[in-house]
Amino acid sequence: MIQQASSCIAVFIRYRDAKQAIDRLLDVGVDAKSISLIGEHVQEGLVAAQGLEMLDDELPLLGVQEANLHCYKCLVFGGFFLVIISGNHTQVDHACSHLEKTKHADVSLHFNAPPQPARL
Repeated sequence: MIQQASSCIAVFIRYRDAKQAIDRLLDVGVDAKSISLIGEHVQEGLVAAQGLEMLDDELPLLGVQEANLHCYKCLVFGGFFLVIISGNHTQVDHACSHLEKTKHADVSLHFNAPPQPARL
């Protein structure tokens, strides 16, 4: 079951590009357990592990607002692929900074909670 967290979601047209982005995330130290790959016929990772019908319940827990949820579902059923990184603000921001460098992705941040205050 998905825990409440923040997320970074990258949309890819091609499966190959999504898998390459995941490989790059793993190379820069993003925890494999925080990465999900979602497509109409592909569900890898914790998000939608129980099927695409779970997106309605799971994406809001990751900070996705209702209007964006509808868009993401349309994209998935339209043949696109979502790479979703879930975690705390710092983890998600780190992953997003690397995904934004990917030329074949449309990347969005979704925060459920404000960033942790810096420790002095």
